[in-house]
Amino acid sequence: MEQRTKVIVLLSNKGGTGKTFIASNLGVAFAQMCPGENVIMVDVDPGSRTTSMLLGPSTTPRKDIFDFFRDPEVLPEDAVVRSSVMNNLLVMPNVRGFEPHPSLKNKELLRKKLSLLLQFFDDHTSFAIIDLPAGKTTLHYFFSLVGTCYLVVRPTQDSLTAGEQMIGTLSNLAMKTLKRDERLIDGVIANAVIRGEEEKVRNFFKKHGVEVVQIVPYSPAVEEAIERWECLVTYKPDDPAAIAIRQLAAKIAGREGWEDISVQESRDRRGGVLEALRRMRILRSILRKKE
Repeated sequence: MEQRTKVIVLLSNKGGTGKTFIASNLGVAFAQMCPGENVIMVDVDPGSRTTSMLLGPSTTPRKDIFDFFRDPEVLPEDAVVRSSVMNNLLVMPNVRGFEPHPSLKNKELLRKKLSLLLQFFDDHTSFAIIDLPAGKTTLHYFFSLVGTCYLVVRPTQDSLTAGEQMIGTLSNLAMKTLKRDERLIDGVIANAVIRGEEEKVRNFFKKHGVEVVQIVPYSPAVEEAIERWECLVTYKPDDPAAIAIRQLAAKIAGREGWEDISVQESRDRRGGVLEALRRMRILRSILRKKE
């Protein structure tokens, strides 16, 4: 069965890149753009800031992602609630500060849960965003096979170097598991970029064959929105950073003159879709191995 939901996986190898800011605002941007379709945010980051941003203090989920991945009896729908920001935005929250290690050492349970999660995406949503914790582990590798994988960086040297290490680690894991070279990072989102730094970031990742798919400019309004526990795209929708995030959402969703930016060497739209389906088949074959 082919994956129908557009799945976006956001990761970073270093904290402080603004990955969760991008995730929460991208989720709201999808929901605004597609009011008749459901969008889901899966908060795997133990910082739980995506959950706090999208649910608000009045929402107390009965179950969260910790329950879903640890309890064999908990289904995805048991751990999903509607966001207080947009009615068509669903959240699989992280209430307890879910830490993937060592709680996901049971690989059989992980396979089962990922299969259930993918099926829930297909049945109930058009777009899914997975906000992963900072780091580069086997868990990141599994999730990188779920959909289109974007690396979030800032234009500082330590952040760029950490991103470079992430690309190498995931490639090595792919070689070890699949016995072939497999580039798992589909693109880079550069966040908080000051004017004049754009080419530095693009050139840094160009040598790895990874395209910078979106530049989100630095804006003081980002900190204002975060301090108010609001998403920038609703707090100040005309801010340049908010506009950049909505543009990214439109590109990913295939709306408003979208071109496929997730596949190296500017492949056409059909090529990008086929690449996503091919990777999904790889994941499903891994999930079925010991069933």
